[in-house]
Amino acid sequence: MSKNIIRADDKHADTFDLGGALWKIQIPGSETGNQFSLVESISPPGIGSPLHRHIRADQAIYVLEGELEILADSKSFFFTKGETCLIRRGAPHREINSSRSETRFITIHSPGFFSEFIRLAGIPVPVGTKVPPPSTPNIDEARKLVEIGLEFDVEILTPLEKLAGTGKQ
Repeated sequence: MSKNIIRADDKHADTFDLGGALWKIQIPGSETGNQFSLVESISPPGIGSPLHRHIRADQAIYVLEGELEILADSKSFFFTKGETCLIRRGAPHREINSSRSETRFITIHSPGFFSEFIRLAGIPVPVGTKVPPPSTPNIDEARKLVEIGLEFDVEILTPLEKLAGTGKQ
């Protein structure tokens, strides 16, 4: 392989469990001078991100399979296979698989800090791992998630108590 070509595939992607979804870093920001990162997500029904925003990054999402609901501007937007969404930097939003089947999507962030957030906030899992059963972080894990997020351009807006499952929804 050439130093100018990066091959990304499921056999070699660093894979992490974060928030009950699998995240596969296909092209890390470190390989692009943080111009962008490309990460695949596999999300079971009912799983989604907390309300957050990317302070310095634009986010593009391309749905590969299933349906993805994006909550932004107090509205729900639904995207299905083959559809793309652009979320501008600074926009509070959350993604959720509100369908009854698994959803797969690609997310591209520019600049590419998001891949390092996944690497540090997620739990490494072996390549080929199936989507894990969802779990709720404890308050210390939720606090760590918020701190790592701020370091890598992800400002989590959901209160810690809700992240940890100790607050009222």
